[in-house]
Amino acid sequence: MFVDIVAKGGNLLLIVNLDGQGALPKIQENRLHDIGRWLKVNGEGIYATRSYKQPAKDSVSYTQSKDGQYIYAIIKEWPGSELHLKGINPVIGSKIKMLGNDLSFKWKNTKDGISIKVPAKLQDIRNRPCEYVWILKIRLTNI
Repeated sequence: MFVDIVAKGGNLLLIVNLDGQGALPKIQENRLHDIGRWLKVNGEGIYATRSYKQPAKDSVSYTQSKDGQYIYAIIKEWPGSELHLKGINPVIGSKIKMLGNDLSFKWKNTKDGISIKVPAKLQDIRNRPCEYVWILKIRLTNI
């Protein structure tokens, strides 16, 4: 829900309810810590971004950097070994990377977008930068 709201240009208001003693219930505390850990890895694709013209499709939403040089493909389901993104045209020679990881992803243009190979190392969940919802950074323009 959070990434979909951000991808549409909105903000999410999180409400926490204190218990009768004025303390934050453990379940809410844990959830806030989970969101914080995820944002440490993926915050670049969330903070100070704008919605992107490409609508969400097939469990992928998009944001773009304020300067329009990068888009962030927010992947809500693990894509396996290959991911196809329609309507995306990176600058030639662009390196596609997953936030929180230094591996470069191989990619090629297709007639309607790009095809991205997900490195074999990331097929093991222990090697992924976070447990769920991953973000790819893609350069669209030259500086």
